[in-house]
Amino acid sequence: MIDPESQRLCFAEILICGAAGMAIGAALIDPSDIPAGSEVSSVTTARYYGDRPQSVSSLPRLPLGIFVAMLSSLAPLLSDGCSGFISEHLLFFAGVIISALSTGGWLFIASGLQRGINNQRRARIEGFIADSTAPVPVRVPGLDEYFWLKTWNWANIVCFILLTVVLIRSMVLLPTASWPWNS
Repeated sequence: MIDPESQRLCFAEILICGAAGMAIGAALIDPSDIPAGSEVSSVTTARYYGDRPQSVSSLPRLPLGIFVAMLSSLAPLLSDGCSGFISEHLLFFAGVIISALSTGGWLFIASGLQRGINNQRRARIEGFIADSTAPVPVRVPGLDEYFWLKTWNWANIVCFILLTVVLIRSMVLLPTASWPWNS
């Protein structure tokens, strides 16, 4: 069993690494991937965005942030400074691993679906641009149209929030004598 002060330090390291990972994951989005409202015609805009290669960062920020946060939270858990922490908090560690794998799987599948959606949009736009008499292409459903994908994403978000709450609660409920300002 590790002492409460070491546990508190491990909890703090996990929180700090998770917060840094969340910030880094959210910053991975390229601002040029987000189309701004402009006065340019939709055909010109379609040509511009149709020719640009889609980057991996075209995925939603929150799942990407959660994934990087979960991965960075594993660093203190696997370091020597928190030895014994995993065996004492095995359920929490398993939750972090499962959350990282689930969110990573979601990002992998969403990335593949997004590539297919973008290719379909590009093909419809190119067909519309090539034939001046062609009707306006029908809308291609996006990632938000997949109910199972939205449900999976919400489950990942809830799991992340629960892990964060458990971490904070466990840190606060440690004996008060081990708080740094009481020594």
